[in-house]
Amino acid sequence: MARMLPLFINVDGEVVNTITTSESAAAAINRDSNGIGGCQIVGCFAALQSTSGKVTVRVYDDSDKTREKYTKEFDFTSVTQTSENLSAPIPFMDTPYWTAQGDSNANGKICALIFYVQAISVF
Repeated sequence: MARMLPLFINVDGEVVNTITTSESAAAAINRDSNGIGGCQIVGCFAALQSTSGKVTVRVYDDSDKTREKYTKEFDFTSVTQTSENLSAPIPFMDTPYWTAQGDSNANGKICALIFYVQAISVF
């Protein structure tokens, strides 16, 4: 029986220069500034400029934000960095797009995101 090993993609870190209380425009998850294509998301790391506030991260199938496949509210009440590892990966057949939105306490702060992404073969 064949055995598959996970192959992680070294994606670009994403930075939201100013978190707002409105959902941001969709941005592609990139590698070397290019969309990554077929993959599966297995988690996300988030860092906020300072404690206080919550940031909601969403990942969509497309840039029009019509098919939301992942959402996570990161709570920065007492920490400036946190992450989530998913119990099951979320597959994407093409480049995934992300957005970020903060509550009133996170509003105006800088937020950094790194998505944990594995490669998949698309036939």
